Amino acid sequence: MASVELMRGALELAVLEVVSHETTYGFELLATLRSSGFPDVADPSVYGVLRRLEAGGKLTSELIASPSGAARRYYRLTDSGRTALEHATVEWDALVRAMAGIRIDRTKDEQR
Repeated sequence: MASVELMRGALELAVLEVVSHETTYGFELLATLRSSGFPDVADPSVYGVLRRLEAGGKLTSELIASPSGAARRYYRLTDSGRTALEHATVEWDALVRAMAGIRIDRTKDEQR
């Protein structure tokens, strides 16, 4: 599986997680993602996720004037988004545990 496919699945969860901590705008979200381990995430990918999450009722947004330039669209998690984040986190944790189990089994096999 290509890393792009893995990133696509993880990016939605990462966006929900970041927005769950604070209301944020696109550029700030990008900076947070990049500094948190998604260094190659592209602007269009993040803005596409934001649009899909908003269209799906997981986020709301509000355009707010900026003191230093153009207005910014700030995103906030909805109740539906919080529920989606909780479910996705449970699924992600289960996937991580399953992968860790497979890797441990493979390591045991290689040591034999």
